[in-house]
Amino acid sequence: MRLVINTINFSFLLILIISCAPDVNRNSIGDPKSSNFITNLLLSKSSSIQWEVTTFAGMAGVSGFSDGQGSIAKFNSPKGLTIDSEDNLYVADSVNGTIRRITSAGIVSTFAGNASVAGSNVDGVGSSARFNSPSDICIDSQGTLYVADTNNQTIRKINASAEVTTIAGFASSAGFQNGNGTNSRFYLPEGITIDINGNLYVADTANSRIRKIAPNGDVTTLAGSSQGYSEGSGTSALFDRPKSIFFDNSGFLLISDTSNRLIRKLTLDGLSSKLAGRYGSQQFDNEGNASTASISPYGITSIQGVIYFISPSSVVKIENNIISNLVGDGLVLGSRDGIGSFARFNRPRGIVIDSRGNIFVSDTNNHTIRKISRL
Repeated sequence: MRLVINTINFSFLLILIISCAPDVNRNSIGDPKSSNFITNLLLSKSSSIQWEVTTFAGMAGVSGFSDGQGSIAKFNSPKGLTIDSEDNLYVADSVNGTIRRITSAGIVSTFAGNASVAGSNVDGVGSSARFNSPSDICIDSQGTLYVADTNNQTIRKINASAEVTTIAGFASSAGFQNGNGTNSRFYLPEGITIDINGNLYVADTANSRIRKIAPNGDVTTLAGSSQGYSEGSGTSALFDRPKSIFFDNSGFLLISDTSNRLIRKLTLDGLSSKLAGRYGSQQFDNEGNASTASISPYGITSIQGVIYFISPSSVVKIENNIISNLVGDGLVLGSRDGIGSFARFNRPRGIVIDSRGNIFVSDTNNHTIRKISRL
């Protein structure tokens, strides 16, 4: 059936479509799960849609460590985010050296790690495990978490029972080496994602490479060699300290090539191309044609072909090759809830989308988790 929206009242049409829509499959493919709700797709096309920013957990400007609901909970420089099939958030609480869990009701608990003794690479269950400045986290279709444990130079795995194991890299041994499991080496890995076949991809930041970890633990280099910028295939593609990576369900990787001020697309056989940004630009405009806009990308995600990424003080959207500021002021740091550009952020890092189309952001320097919802 072909739908034409002109003089028909939008609200009536939306109700009609919802009532006629079939049940929708919710996939847990990649990170985060995809949502195909027709309502989300239609609303995202509406020029009148507004977005409201609220503080979901933590208290602005107050770092610390405590579990609890909403503002009772405390974080210390939270970074990477992921979400499970029940819309529970998981947070890489970086300086606390812990992995936190937040229910859809905003109740925060500690899933793994111990804030009072963070800093080493110790495997174990729950609070007996140790992390050192974890930067990112992803989840597979079975609910298993994977963590880029940045200052330990390792990749960790956490099962549903909160058992933590090291699957790649060797604790406190920074370097570059391919190999199986702990025979491999990383240098400050800051981004991690997973594809539909269980392959992990790591933004190996200080090595300026994109690494692949197969389900059997074999670590290889998918792209990159030395620090720089060039498009190409495999080691001929150059990156400059990439900080975030996301598997798009269309079958490619999105990379925040942060120091090059670019968003790159990388196929799963290692062919890179530029999607957005102006190479080396030190300005920020976050508006206009994606190929010429000046950006500073950090966390990145996508849904239904729309890319969302984090800049130092805002959340930015790319749709149909056009960049626009979604919420926050691209030039002003701060902490303020509100609608659209009235809201303020302070160097956020992580971003994820739940099954209802809400966007969650780790507002790192404000030590909070923010929620962005359609009005």
